Amino acid sequence: MNATAAHIYIRGELIQEARHLQQTIDEAYKADFIGRDACGSDSFDVCRHRGAGAYICGEETELTARTEGKQGRPRLGPPFAADVGLSGCPTTVANVETVVIAPTIVWRGGAWSVSFGRERYPCTNAGAALHVNAVRKILAGDA
Repeated sequence: MNATAAHIYIRGELIQEARHLQQTIDEAYKADFIGRDACGSDSFDVCRHRGAGAYICGEETELTARTEGKQGRPRLGPPFAADVGLSGCPTTVANVETVVIAPTIVWRGGAWSVSFGRERYPCTNAGAALHVNAVRKILAGDA
């Protein structure tokens, strides 16, 4: 892929989470896991971008526009982000939840992954709940 940077877009209302993310990024720079000559290889930077809470920002053209500081509006391709994305460069857009769970699925196998969820909707999805006033455990099949 020869990527030189990762841009992580986080929803604006996730204030505490954005702070924790930035602290983690800063620690990774200090440990030389990212940055100039990261881990003895080429340079790789990680940038955090906070949004304004717009749900549509999951769409890749909207996301790249907002990351560049432009007004985010989905656009029809071509060009597609893989050809002309962030700052006019080829861009891979991936959901962080997907990137995080992928190694575990590879390690444990597809059968492990599909053992979660329901018959028609296998696999699991790490989710987020905002503005929750009460929490209760819901087991699969209770809904």
